[in-house]
Amino acid sequence: MKSLKKLLLGRFVMIVLAHTLLVLLAVYGITFLNIRSSAQWDMNRFEKRLIDCIEQGQEQSRFLELVSSLNIGEERQIGFGVYENDQLIFGDLNTTKLTPHDTSVEFNSYKKWTFEKRTESKGRTYISQYRASLDFIDDTMWILLVSLPLTLIPAIIFANKSFKTVIEPVREISSTLAKVEKGDLSKRVQGGAKNEEIDTMIKRMNEALSVLEESFSHAARFNANAAHELKTPLASLRGEIDVCLQKDRSQDEYEECLVKCQDETRHLDEILKVLLLISGPGDSMKDSFKEFDLLESYKECEELLLLLADDKNIELIGNLESVDLRGSKELMKRAFFNLVENAIKFSPEKSKVSVKLNKNSFSVADSAPTIDDSQKEEILKPFHRLESQESGAGLGLSLVNWIVNLHGFRLQVESTERGNRFTVFLK
Repeated sequence: MKSLKKLLLGRFVMIVLAHTLLVLLAVYGITFLNIRSSAQWDMNRFEKRLIDCIEQGQEQSRFLELVSSLNIGEERQIGFGVYENDQLIFGDLNTTKLTPHDTSVEFNSYKKWTFEKRTESKGRTYISQYRASLDFIDDTMWILLVSLPLTLIPAIIFANKSFKTVIEPVREISSTLAKVEKGDLSKRVQGGAKNEEIDTMIKRMNEALSVLEESFSHAARFNANAAHELKTPLASLRGEIDVCLQKDRSQDEYEECLVKCQDETRHLDEILKVLLLISGPGDSMKDSFKEFDLLESYKECEELLLLLADDKNIELIGNLESVDLRGSKELMKRAFFNLVENAIKFSPEKSKVSVKLNKNSFSVADSAPTIDDSQKEEILKPFHRLESQESGAGLGLSLVNWIVNLHGFRLQVESTERGNRFTVFLK
């Protein structure tokens, strides 16, 4: 397989040679058209004088002088003949080509052409012939052929240097991708190209590698955190069962063990559901989006939220409007529940949690300890918990953020005078 550099140089040489051939053909064609036009004009004028000479009885010697003046050596020769009853009665053109067409062109060679015109008048046939020799065509072609290497060699040298601006970045890209293929996602294509398109391609490739590196890093962290979070409930579940089986237990002790195992399996099931949801291709779910009322989604989980609030003597204040939009009713219900549950969970007893819904946003304001600015982005990532949080898998807010992004909304976390506010902007 040829290298790109050799391929480009080969194509360049072919283009130069083709260009030279086109120039030769163009010179040849233009010369032919010019000579044909000149021949037709001279033959029309010559034919008129010839007819006048014969039919009006003009002096033939003066006509022969005109013929001599029009002849220019080998470059242009004019012959003529007047036939009557197929017999030559005047002229020196002994030809038997009395064809029916008016004008013909004969190519004796690439540089010798013959133009012939035939006219019938008063029973006579007038034939005029214009022979052209293009010896200068040889000189022109030789000049072009001799000058070709003189121009082609410097052009190839210049093209070879110019192609390096294209080849070197491509080689750098290939080398970088080879390192990436071995698992080193931190490698980037160094330097810029003098070519705008290649420079843009390098920038896009570096950006894609950065995204790819971040995705792999995120996946690695996600897998490590997932393994850790799944290990805890599984270890707890196994421990409870092992302890229970060490000796005979009373019915109450067995029931207590089963209840603990049930709680751990529910916790494990909840983690697995969230993991499967946020790790799957969310875009495919958009095909099932429908028009629905956001207020209905919240109302379906409001009763359970009121029970959670009553357990901590928290006042749940609602200021809600009906809002129609396109999306998943169940997913938005889950997002509302997680936000409000999170606010109730971390707010102190006998405090307030405010919920607002209008056409522009859905917000939940709590009375929990304020979140540092450095932590506001982190808490939206899977398995991230604040130091003050002693329980939970750290998946609630990450799931909310995933649902919000899937619908094309935006989640904002901000501190208030008495706590924090989580706002989902619907536009």
